[in-house]
Amino acid sequence: MLEHVEQLVPVTALAFCSDDVIISGEGQYVRAYDARTRELLASITVFDNTAVHGLIVDEHQGSTIVAWGGSLIREISLIQDEGASHAFKAFALRTTTDWILDGALSSSSDETSVRTLAMVTAHNALVVVSLEDLSHLEDAKGPSKILPIVPGSNCILYTAHIHWLSSSQCLVASGTAFGDVIVWSTVLSDKHDGTFAATTQIHYTFSAHEGSVFGVQLSSTIAPQSNPEVRGLLATCSDDRTVRIWDISDLAAEDPTLLGPQRETGFGSKATMEEHAPRCLAKAMGHISRIWHVRFTGFDPADRLQITSFGEDASTITWILKSSGSAVYDLEQTNVQRAHAGKHIWSVATAEDGRIATGGADGAIAIYNSAAIMAPPTELSEPLLGSWKSADKFKAYGFISESTIACTTEQGKVVAIDLQHDDSSRINELSSCMPNLRGYSLVTTLPGYAWLAGASGGIYMYAHEHERLFQVCTSTQKTAGLFVDYLDFSKARNEFGLLVTSVGSTTTRLLKLVPHMQSSINLVPTAQLERSLKLDPGFVVTSYTLTRLGGRNSAVLGSRDGRIAIYGIDTASEMAGTAQTSLLVLLDVHAKEAVTSLLWDSAGLTRDLTGFLHSTGRDGKHAIHRITLAEDTLQTDLVHQLSLPFGPNIEHISLRKDKTFMIWGFRSKHFVAYDVHAQREVMVVECGGAHRNFAFQPSEGGGIFVWTKASNLYRQSQNQALFGLLRSGGHGREIKSVAISSTPSQIIATGAEDTNIKLWQYNDYTGLRCSQTLRKHNTGIQHLQWACGDHYLFSSGGFEEFFVWRITADVAGIGIGVVCESSHPRSGTSDLRIMSFDVQHATVVEGREPETFAISMVYSDSTLQLWRYMTTDRSWKLCASGDYLTACLTQATSLGKTSNPFLTASMDGHITLWSQAEHDGDTVAWTQRHRVHQNAILSLMKTPTLADGSVLVLTGGDDNALGISRVTPSGRVRTLLVPRAHAAAVTGLGFVGTDAEGVSGSGKWRVVSASVDQRVKVWDVDVDWQREGVEGVDVRLVGDVHTAVADVSGLETMGLRDGGLGVLVVGVGMDVLRVG
Repeated sequence: MLEHVEQLVPVTALAFCSDDVIISGEGQYVRAYDARTRELLASITVFDNTAVHGLIVDEHQGSTIVAWGGSLIREISLIQDEGASHAFKAFALRTTTDWILDGALSSSSDETSVRTLAMVTAHNALVVVSLEDLSHLEDAKGPSKILPIVPGSNCILYTAHIHWLSSSQCLVASGTAFGDVIVWSTVLSDKHDGTFAATTQIHYTFSAHEGSVFGVQLSSTIAPQSNPEVRGLLATCSDDRTVRIWDISDLAAEDPTLLGPQRETGFGSKATMEEHAPRCLAKAMGHISRIWHVRFTGFDPADRLQITSFGEDASTITWILKSSGSAVYDLEQTNVQRAHAGKHIWSVATAEDGRIATGGADGAIAIYNSAAIMAPPTELSEPLLGSWKSADKFKAYGFISESTIACTTEQGKVVAIDLQHDDSSRINELSSCMPNLRGYSLVTTLPGYAWLAGASGGIYMYAHEHERLFQVCTSTQKTAGLFVDYLDFSKARNEFGLLVTSVGSTTTRLLKLVPHMQSSINLVPTAQLERSLKLDPGFVVTSYTLTRLGGRNSAVLGSRDGRIAIYGIDTASEMAGTAQTSLLVLLDVHAKEAVTSLLWDSAGLTRDLTGFLHSTGRDGKHAIHRITLAEDTLQTDLVHQLSLPFGPNIEHISLRKDKTFMIWGFRSKHFVAYDVHAQREVMVVECGGAHRNFAFQPSEGGGIFVWTKASNLYRQSQNQALFGLLRSGGHGREIKSVAISSTPSQIIATGAEDTNIKLWQYNDYTGLRCSQTLRKHNTGIQHLQWACGDHYLFSSGGFEEFFVWRITADVAGIGIGVVCESSHPRSGTSDLRIMSFDVQHATVVEGREPETFAISMVYSDSTLQLWRYMTTDRSWKLCASGDYLTACLTQATSLGKTSNPFLTASMDGHITLWSQAEHDGDTVAWTQRHRVHQNAILSLMKTPTLADGSVLVLTGGDDNALGISRVTPSGRVRTLLVPRAHAAAVTGLGFVGTDAEGVSGSGKWRVVSASVDQRVKVWDVDVDWQREGVEGVDVRLVGDVHTAVADVSGLETMGLRDGGLGVLVVGVGMDVLRVG
């Protein structure tokens, strides 16, 4: 009845199976991915109702994998056939007596010897079984239990790590809930009857942290080079946010305070004797919250030991163990990466080649290459200026090739700096001191060319191919801005449009530069035509680009106050000696902040009559206008305007060769380069922040960033991404609401506790793919609803936040365009939550009346408000309001044109009918309360109207029940309650099939319910409307399946690509199920 199709849930286990294959645990599934192509190779359900918590891969037989979750264990095998396709094979399911924390296979010198699996449980017991005993087919009698050979103690562990010292001896480090660490070892002997005997020794028991220990890691036989006496190390991490390194070289030491592995722990009941604790070599704090994992990850190029920690803050921090003298060490932070959204890195795997894989609560799998850690910035001023440095400094600069910048100096020199990939640089002086470039200069560049200007005098151009610097025009005023773009949009003929602005001038000069024969045979662009553009009052140019529509050229200028002006620059349309006025001015595109960059994208559209104008601004947003030439008139439509995840100082946007966009700017003290399509940061450099000279040359793996800091010039290069995403993730927190548009494109909107709204698209080939992230809410999302197909999306949250989003589904380059068209006039004015709302679209009459939406909202203070929103002028009007009792209202829906047009549900378990408002400003009152559930109603849906005008209202309650209430046009309500429909609160309801026979007498619905108990159930509801009340309602359970989504908050029905019906379940993750 229900079949899992696709899911995006927290990744709770990871392991490297080979150089090219990574194994992951996602819910109850184990999946194999190709690390190079990101292709899913194989998938298998390992446990029915338990998530996979750990994976072990046999190093000698990479196809053998052991998975565990809770107290369950299963061996699986990854098989590759002759056609290179992969498949999993599962063996017997086994169980043990307690929750398993860690497991490891014994070391072996050959592939034929029997491997032994050792596992530590939550009470510090040791379970040992041979790998051969696990390799049995499933027993029909059920899973057999494996008993521990080392009994558990009274302590409660949060973490453990096993390291085999030999084929018969293993070393264990256990971290307790109360900050203690126990280091102990066991020598195993085979009894020849399939069981093992154990001799146990405790080496250290000590208080390691001021909080619970969440991660421990025993080193292999590695040692800091400066002190060969340190032969064994232990790394620990905790919710005290520290990483600590301990010397456990002396395994002959034995803790005399305990006779056996019985260790009672608790805050305030620490052991008084700590003289047998190992020496703490170093400790450091770097994460802003709890640390879940710590790993030894090899050595850096200086042969210093690297340690990597992984935290609740979703960051990965790399440390080096640095010797500060004899037997003195420090942990020095060398790198911080954030590949996951929101909170929690739940799983980690390391490979021998230095790769690190992490799995997050957002469902993403990231792969780090420790060799790709960004080197420290290189200072260019000292080695390049040499003896000049005391008298001269680099001033303005820009890239003229992938690794060369043209630069002016404080004294007016012009130089070219070649930035080699080996972090060495070479300077080439192009001119001696030029008086008009001294003290003040501007540089703008395009590949192969640079233009320079100063306080007065000429404007110069440098052609890098010919290494020529010459003057292209003169200027009598101080140049305020210098901008350039291609006149030839194919970029093949080197024709440029150079825009020059002067201080205090109300006009700007546009110079057409085309190739022309000079004194030598070299063809270089020189000024051929000049025109003047008149600026509106207060218009200070900050950005510029050229466009072409219908064969007509236009210049687009961005201003310091958020305006964008468009000028026609065709020769035939310009009067000689007259400054050209703007054809069109767009106001407040970036509020009142500067428009920092403009980019024209014709997007390959036919007839050249439509294009997209991209802009970025210091309001932290990326905006797109669709510009169309219709009947010789420019028509503009804002189709996209969203805040970026960094900023607010967004500086530039560029179009890459693969037709995707990269945007860069500053966040706090960091420079950030951001991939718009992948929605991820590709390069982050700590540079001191915005308000400085800088230049950036993007590349596929990052780029070269050059900046000025404290009058010195620095360079940072990155030629490969510091991490790659094997699988992209979603929300970093629990999803609280979901809505799916009714159009064939089926845009999925999800809102979560991370305050973000994400728009997804789903198909059977690419699965769930996030197209846009909407960042405007300041609190968790409460409710989402689509209107007018996929043209409008409405969202609500706390602080009375309510936003109207206008959606455009065909924006070139980004797919889905989003604009926040309006916000509720009371947004952010109180701490009330808009718990739910219902939107009804009022149809436009003959195209003359304004398009309106009638919106009914329910609040956490037990009030109902009815609003009217008009899209033409974006105005709001309060039509009516009413008060319930003292219970928070949780759901709202419209019943249509009846005497009781509104129905609400509340925390007291009642559904309530409300009266009609006759006039604007009226007070509406509830007319009837009907008790359905014992407490809060958490989900609600209604059927289409039955033949007698009644409707069925289905509700899910916090009492675990499913309610079916029949509401007649007169307002009479009768309820059929299905108690214990789930084992926990019912938080999602949806229709997956209807067969309403209308007047003939019956209606049939197939209903899906989802609950916090992680079960999704299918019910058949048959209704004979001719019978009184709910006497004719019959309910049958026809399907029941487990979902890996925890804290289920809702579900929506959807269509699948093959025409089938599906259900999307959301909570901590997303799960798509097919309904048979």
